[in-house]
Amino acid sequence: MVRLQEIKSLADQFICVRLIKCNSLDLQLFQFDYDLTFAAFFLSADKTIIARYGTRNSHDSAEQDVSIKGLAATMASVLKLHKDFDNKKKWVVGKQPGKFRVDVPENFSKLSRFDSELTYEKEVSKSCIHCHQIRDAYREDYRDRNLPVPDKVMYPNPTPLLLGLRFETDSRATVAKVTTNSLAQKSGIKAGDLVQTLNGQAICSTADVQWVLHNQGKTGALDFVIKRPTTLKDTFAKINAKIALDEGWRAKSDISWRTSTWDLRRIVGGGMYLENISDSKRKQLKIPEDKMALNVRSVGKYGQHAVAMRAGIRKGDILVRFNERTDLMSETEVIAYGMQNAKKNQMVTLEFIRNGKPITIKYKLQ
Repeated sequence: MVRLQEIKSLADQFICVRLIKCNSLDLQLFQFDYDLTFAAFFLSADKTIIARYGTRNSHDSAEQDVSIKGLAATMASVLKLHKDFDNKKKWVVGKQPGKFRVDVPENFSKLSRFDSELTYEKEVSKSCIHCHQIRDAYREDYRDRNLPVPDKVMYPNPTPLLLGLRFETDSRATVAKVTTNSLAQKSGIKAGDLVQTLNGQAICSTADVQWVLHNQGKTGALDFVIKRPTTLKDTFAKINAKIALDEGWRAKSDISWRTSTWDLRRIVGGGMYLENISDSKRKQLKIPEDKMALNVRSVGKYGQHAVAMRAGIRKGDILVRFNERTDLMSETEVIAYGMQNAKKNQMVTLEFIRNGKPITIKYKLQ
């Protein structure tokens, strides 16, 4: 275990700034995965971003994907990178933020009701813009302008699991597991490999890997430089690995765990929470393996989340068609279809199976 004095020694070498006034967050600088429970930035004095820390792979993994030891490993690598920083800046050029649509969260129309200051006198929690609301507002901004949500906004900060990579929680970027027949395995990456750079960026954490993936195009290549332990103690071999990404790679992301998906369930699903049915249930209903079959796990009961309920949709209904599509195999695919191929206030037709019989229901998207 990392001893507390070791953490304190590392922390003493940083000037720590706690962002209290989240309403005034500079979105032209602080760009990260807004669905995280915990995130950290490491910057030089001129606001050059050296590294990011914080990752998450599922709804239940908030405390499984980060650790004090992992944070300490990232801090140590940042200090090493910052030493003689003028000669190492080339390794962090790609980590810098791009142009964001608004400067601060409250400039989004969806968040305009918030003031730039927190109200400590009463109901302070209600005066604070939560990070996931930035993602909500960004997507709805496209919706309000009748524009399809781009893949980069629809599937933000893709997890390395898409490549078949899982990193150790307690190190900065050591591969813990490589999935069989995955892109990572086919490229030659192995468990125990330590990622040094990815597309020319110095990798100090899994969040740094996700930043590269977040800014990757529809296709392209990922160039890894890896340190691989040899059979000789404390010696390493330098390995180069390349992963080619096909078009559509990003859409394989599962966004159902994200907090911001709750708002998408309202917009596209009228408040439905969908989940895949079991193989036995699919067989019982005689639904082919390549056809949609999503169970309505629950429906919202209040406000805009109750559209599906008011339209007649019930818990336990099996969704088998959304407009003309019968090939949407997950909740993520249904939501993405609605956000990228249908417009606000458009009427949609859904077909369900209820008690073994087909029913058709219509409602307006939000």
